[in-house]
Amino acid sequence: MSKRLLEYRPRNPDKRAGIRFNIYWEPELPSGKDWEDRCALKTLACRRFHASFATLVHKKRRATQYKKLRTHFCSTTANCDLLVTNHVLGICSCLDVLPTWVRGEIEVASSSRYMQWFLGKFKLKATVDSMEQITETVRHALSSRYQIPFSRRKVENILCKVYRTRSGSTSDKKFCDLIFPGQMLFTCEDNMLRISFPSNEAAEDSLVGLYLVGRWAFDNSLLTVDEIIGKLGISDKGVPTNKEANDWSVPDSLMFGRAKTTLEYDIGHRVPVTCSQFLHQTFLDISRSLGG
Repeated sequence: MSKRLLEYRPRNPDKRAGIRFNIYWEPELPSGKDWEDRCALKTLACRRFHASFATLVHKKRRATQYKKLRTHFCSTTANCDLLVTNHVLGICSCLDVLPTWVRGEIEVASSSRYMQWFLGKFKLKATVDSMEQITETVRHALSSRYQIPFSRRKVENILCKVYRTRSGSTSDKKFCDLIFPGQMLFTCEDNMLRISFPSNEAAEDSLVGLYLVGRWAFDNSLLTVDEIIGKLGISDKGVPTNKEANDWSVPDSLMFGRAKTTLEYDIGHRVPVTCSQFLHQTFLDISRSLGG
């Protein structure tokens, strides 16, 4: 099924849904063993990180530990670059897979196009201090101007958008973020998550405390992440080494939990879902292809 999904997109360019960014390599289909190994590495990394740094406050320590996690998280996945991993870690933080503060943190590379442009414009050297100076100056300016907190992750996104509109590149100026009919928007506000519904202007926003998922399946029970960490006896020694990850496997009670993981809130009635017909036709085509 996965192989057919990878084949479907290039064969049907006029029927496919919009994409958020292009990829310039052939998507891979991991073997079962590779998939299990990656699950083990990422699961152990996230559980250890949660156990070690759930309430980490110190700004520089946050940046240091985030970079360690980011590097380890994508170490066994080809083409999982800085942009992709930053996005994935932010999503994990919204789902209680990682602590809440991760959704506001981000790693910025001096080699990124937008940072190269800013460094050149202001004649700064490509050092960690220079990037920190740019990021923190913009963050303080925006927070002061609009009287709301701006996280490092938001500032990084803003810097990227400014670069695209000011760089003089015709293709960059055409770039925009896509939003589909029925899509929900998630905005981080301190430790809260705001869910808005652009397709339904009459619907009020929902504010969710801490995480979108509060309890996860573990055997026949639904447990919080802290409870799962206690059940598994997860260490609080930070990001694991590659050897520790290789020697560990995800317990069946967690990998194949029989309880049904649920969201802690109900927002389904606020969003008109308009993509069901497209998905139905896509899976029908795949089914016919599998049937020969």
